[in-house]
Amino acid sequence: MKHAFLESAAVILSFSAAISTSAQAPARTDSETSLIGLPQTVASSSNATSGIPDEAVDLNNAGVQKALAGDYDGAIQAFQAALKTSPHLTRASVNLGLTLGYAKEYTRAKEVLAELAKQNPESSDAYAVLGEMQLRTGETEAAIASLQKALSLNPRDEFALTNLGSCYAEKGQFGDAVTAFDRAIKVNPRFVVPYNNKATALTHMGKNKEAVGVFHEGLSIDKSKAELYNNMGVALDAIGKKKEAFQAYQEAVRLRPKWDYAIYNLALSYIEQGNREEAAKQMNILTAIDSNLAEKAKEQLYAKYLVNARKVN
Repeated sequence: MKHAFLESAAVILSFSAAISTSAQAPARTDSETSLIGLPQTVASSSNATSGIPDEAVDLNNAGVQKALAGDYDGAIQAFQAALKTSPHLTRASVNLGLTLGYAKEYTRAKEVLAELAKQNPESSDAYAVLGEMQLRTGETEAAIASLQKALSLNPRDEFALTNLGSCYAEKGQFGDAVTAFDRAIKVNPRFVVPYNNKATALTHMGKNKEAVGVFHEGLSIDKSKAELYNNMGVALDAIGKKKEAFQAYQEAVRLRPKWDYAIYNLALSYIEQGNREEAAKQMNILTAIDSNLAEKAKEQLYAKYLVNARKVN
């Protein structure tokens, strides 16, 4: 059984997070691609009108740079210092909540964002990022409520729309999910995540041929996303296009050599081809990354060759 993934796109200040949910297995978070973008910094030209001290702006922007570099502890400290200097710097609070999430400190992230939403009930960013964190921690109904609130304040938030679609997909409401992803695409046709998620939802619905077309639309925007290739491979497999599926898995692994589920899918493709040597190589790589998933692949391999033996006999 091969695996496809939904992505969540919470990103309000140009941060983008990728949450991977298996199409045919329990949800799991893929931390390797969590940080895709960079929160936009507070424009210095706005200081005079906003009354924000330069020191707070500088601290916030330093936090942004640290977050981009993967120094989450340093970023958190910078955002906290910015807020100590200017407690009403909303953007620093949002950035702090996001970065706590990327550091997997979800409880603290939700506390920061819930307090921000309480103090700034008209801040769509606060609700949208809170919804992202709730989605990450499996609080689907709470996430839906937060994201709907964000969208009531900003109906054109493509990130909130994408995450709302992911919530519906978590509940198995794939039609509603596709509608939300379509809305996100309409708002920003160049934002690739909702293409991936829409196509994956269509795969859940058994509309694999249509899904392949949507994956190609996404790839016409961004050919660097391994998720698109991996998930398209699953849809291609489902319609019997094994060669094209195999090529898609190969590309996914080329783009992300340590992505366990893409390696798993590629290993299964080698098994289906009867290429035991290459399948074994992929499973050795997989074992070093995720031994439990490697065991599942070995079970598939064992079953495959037991079937072959029976046919021969």
